[in-house]
Amino acid sequence: MKIKEELQNAFQYLIALNHREVNSIMLMSAGIIVVLLIPALVKEILYRVQPPVLNTEIQILDSLLVEIEETHHEKFSRATKVAFRFQIPFDPNAASTGLLDSIGIPPWVAKGMVNYRNKGGKFKSKKDVKKMYGLADSVFARIQNLILLPDSIPKGMFGNRRDSSTFAGKKTFQPKPKWAPFNLNLADTFQLDKVFGIGMKSAKRIAKYRDELGGFINYEQLHGVWGLDSLVIETLQEKSFIAPDFAPQKVKINSATEEQLATHPFIRKTLARYISRYRKQHGAYHSVDDILKIKVIQPGMLEKLIPYLDFEQPQ
Repeated sequence: MKIKEELQNAFQYLIALNHREVNSIMLMSAGIIVVLLIPALVKEILYRVQPPVLNTEIQILDSLLVEIEETHHEKFSRATKVAFRFQIPFDPNAASTGLLDSIGIPPWVAKGMVNYRNKGGKFKSKKDVKKMYGLADSVFARIQNLILLPDSIPKGMFGNRRDSSTFAGKKTFQPKPKWAPFNLNLADTFQLDKVFGIGMKSAKRIAKYRDELGGFINYEQLHGVWGLDSLVIETLQEKSFIAPDFAPQKVKINSATEEQLATHPFIRKTLARYISRYRKQHGAYHSVDDILKIKVIQPGMLEKLIPYLDFEQPQ
C-alpha cells in the first residue's frame, strides 16, 4: 500500500493530477501490459499442450516421401526409355508387334502391319510402310532410317523375270497361277475378304458404302470407307476392276424424300434438308444449274454428286 501511495503522490506531484485521475491512469497502464502479454502466454500454453508426434505418424510421412521419390524415378526411367526407343533397325516383314511397339510405332498400327502380313501382303519399300493407315508423318520421319528396306522400288523391277526352264539342268520355274480380277461393283464380302489387308469387317464396310453410294465409278471413292488405308486400296485396285460401261444407281432428286436423300454418302442430312426445302419452294429440279442455286453446295461437291443424280420429272 505504501508503494501505491508513493506512486500516486509522485504522479500528483509530477503532472498535478488528483487522486482519482491517478488511479485511472494506473489501471489503464496495467490493462495495456496485460493485452501485450496475452499472445505470448497463449502461444506458450498451446505449445505445452500440443501432443507429441507419434512414431507411426513419422513412419507414414517417411513412406510418403519414399513413394514420391519412387514415382519421380519411374517417370524419369520412362522418359529415358522413350528417348532411346527409336534406335533398333527392323524389317517390317518380320518384326513382331512387341518390337514395333518398342521402336515407337503405335500399337494399332503395329497390329495392322502384322495383319497385313498374315493376309499375304509384303512391304517392298519404305513407301509401303508410310502408307499404313494411322501412321503419322512425324512417326514415320523418326523411324524411316531404321527400316531395312529401300526407299522405293523402280518400276518394272519385278516384271521381267526369266523363265528358269531356259537354263539346262536347272529346275523348271513354275509361276504361281494368277488371280483373275473381279468386278468391284459385283463382288461380295467373301471375295473382298480374300484381298490382302482386308478383313471381314472392312469387306462389310466396303459393300455397305458401295450400296449407299450406288456403285463405285473410280477407286478414289474408296477413301470414303472408314479404316481403309492407301496401301490396301492399291492392292484392291490390282485385284479388281470397274467396268468401263458401269452405270451407277442414281438418286431421283425430284421424288426422293429427305430421309432417302440423307442415306447417300455425298448428300447426308444437312444437304438433304436444303435440297428438300428448295424443291418445296421452287418446284422440281430440271438440271445441274438448279442445284447450283443452293448456296451451300460447292462446285467440287457437286462434281462428285452429278453422276448419281436423276432429274426425272414427277408425274
